[in-house]
Amino acid sequence: MSQSYVDWLGSTHERPDGSTFTIQTRWAALEIGVEKRLASDAASLVDGERRTMLVYDRRTTEHAEPVHRALQDAGLNVSVHIVEDGHDGIPPSADDERVEALRVALQTSDTQLAVAVGAGTNNDIAKYASTEVNIPYLVYGTAASMNGYNSGIAALYVKGLKSTLPCTPPIGMYSDPEIIAKAPLEMTLAGLGDLCSKPFAGADAAVARLVQG
Repeated sequence: MSQSYVDWLGSTHERPDGSTFTIQTRWAALEIGVEKRLASDAASLVDGERRTMLVYDRRTTEHAEPVHRALQDAGLNVSVHIVEDGHDGIPPSADDERVEALRVALQTSDTQLAVAVGAGTNNDIAKYASTEVNIPYLVYGTAASMNGYNSGIAALYVKGLKSTLPCTPPIGMYSDPEIIAKAPLEMTLAGLGDLCSKPFAGADAAVARLVQG
């Protein structure tokens, strides 16, 4: 990761109108065995009984296990929240019901930190639920299927309608390149499609601003 990118993490900048904004993501790491770095950063964010909740689904259980061990080795009290599958075992979607289930779990367990393991779905669920209860969260990305790991929005189905909702980005994001490389091909292709769409989306936004102010 280039030093110029690292310098932006956690930095504060001035807008043209004189107001300021801070990049809320402090840490980003792409390296083999990144679980230990994630656990070290997690330990710096909690105190007291050091309650941390690990969020994953049935398909990311294998990747969650080393993260779980690293968090425990760092002295954290780790509980688990498994995102439920859809009907007939289909992969879960990021929706208001699953966000609510995680929000209740975070509140009732008095969790200080959430750690999501997965790609877009688990990340968005953890991102929005942790924002609702005002706690930080970290994400351990397992696929290059989208570009929203540290975005300030979550794409959720709300009462069946796909919605884009503002929320707090993760304080840290981590990935192991060997795991990313082994992700299903269709997920990598989805990420490529997401990347290719961005110049056109940006152009559309620029035209809309010029035409409609």
